[in-house]
Amino acid sequence: MQLTFRQPLLITLMLCAVSLTAQEYRYELGGYMGAASYLGNANRRIPFVPIGGTGGAAFRYNHNFRLAFSGELGYSFLPFDCRYAQTDYPQVRETRQASRGASHLLALNGWVEYNFAHYSDKFRYLQTRSLVPYIGAGLSVGTTLSGYKMAILPGAGIKTGIKYKLRNRLNLIAALQGIYYLSSHLDTPTGQTAWLNNPYGMPVDWIKGGDATIGLIVSITYEFGKRSEPCHGSDSYPNWQTPK
Repeated sequence: MQLTFRQPLLITLMLCAVSLTAQEYRYELGGYMGAASYLGNANRRIPFVPIGGTGGAAFRYNHNFRLAFSGELGYSFLPFDCRYAQTDYPQVRETRQASRGASHLLALNGWVEYNFAHYSDKFRYLQTRSLVPYIGAGLSVGTTLSGYKMAILPGAGIKTGIKYKLRNRLNLIAALQGIYYLSSHLDTPTGQTAWLNNPYGMPVDWIKGGDATIGLIVSITYEFGKRSEPCHGSDSYPNWQTPK
């Protein structure tokens, strides 16, 4: 069978179309805010009681439709109250130790995110969706902004949420995330609450006895850094492979 001029041209166009499987833009930049809560010795029973707040800046690199890497730099206000603890501490009744307070946390988080569907508001022939659920896991390092004792808090976290394309290049993202810190200094912003660092007087284990945070956040991000198409001479062809 002889090939006409139109047949090679048609094949080339089809290959170019099928190869468009990465996000149109590489990067996202934006901000987030939401509710935050401390979970530790002074509050284990009821998340978001008492309720605090969190906010900060967010950056994301979209590797393809499914996989993304993100970072957050944020501040959290975390009140706590022993009335919501699982344990009735005798220190509070007998020695009138301080049983409530608030911590100020500055944290840098790094996440790996996986979308359960191809996320985009374009390329519908690739079965993309403008609304997708996702999950993530990552690492965190924080510090307590306390005049009594500043502490470095290394930790790890997980999160789940949804991503929605408001319009071209604009994303609305909602997530529930939790981070466990390998330190119990999150509830000791003052000398009066320092007893919460080890309320039972037990030997300290670096794996046990840490504090945690939980947050329900909403973020808006703007995309930039448009990718080049392989048919236009891009050198990043591996980022445009057909989804499997």
